[in-house]
Amino acid sequence: MKRDDIIQAAIEEFGKYDYNKASVNTIIENSETSKGTFYHYFKNKADLYLLLIQKVSTEKMKFLHASTDTNMTEGSGLSLFELLKSQMESSIRFAAAYSDLAMFSSKVANETNQEIRKIIDDEIGNVTNEYFSDLVKQNIKNKTLRDDMPEEFVIKILVYMISHFNEFLLRSGIQVELENSVRITEYLNYYIEFMEKGLGSA
Repeated sequence: MKRDDIIQAAIEEFGKYDYNKASVNTIIENSETSKGTFYHYFKNKADLYLLLIQKVSTEKMKFLHASTDTNMTEGSGLSLFELLKSQMESSIRFAAAYSDLAMFSSKVANETNQEIRKIIDDEIGNVTNEYFSDLVKQNIKNKTLRDDMPEEFVIKILVYMISHFNEFLLRSGIQVELENSVRITEYLNYYIEFMEKGLGSA
């Protein structure tokens, strides 16, 4: 289906370039469609980008729910950092299984275009912040998180570190692939320990 071809070509294009540099013409060329077909399905570049964010977010959430340990849920009695580790392990498996979607997600997380940044934050930022807000409040109450820093700061730094872990691996020369799972797990343990030592209650 031409619409699916456009979406796949767009995921690859936006996975390579930020919003401003990504080319609709390249997407059309790589999907072997025409401008008429493109604009039949999408109003403009931003409309396509928003759909991709929704699609990739949905696919990732399905994967995380299916692969995360069912005991690793809010209210399980586990610490915030144990929950984060389980979810990040699932995110790594997602990135290894769907490298194109992971690359797109990485570009989304680092998008600097302010208008597009607002679209991203409106689409997924509020839900993410709400989820972490509940976890942070619960863990401050349980005294597993420091209570001497503003909740808003803790939420933002957690969201930032989690969403940039795959990028951190790549910048460390580690490709997110199954064959690197031992080294990735080692780095994840360091990463979680770093967060816990900095944010955890002494």
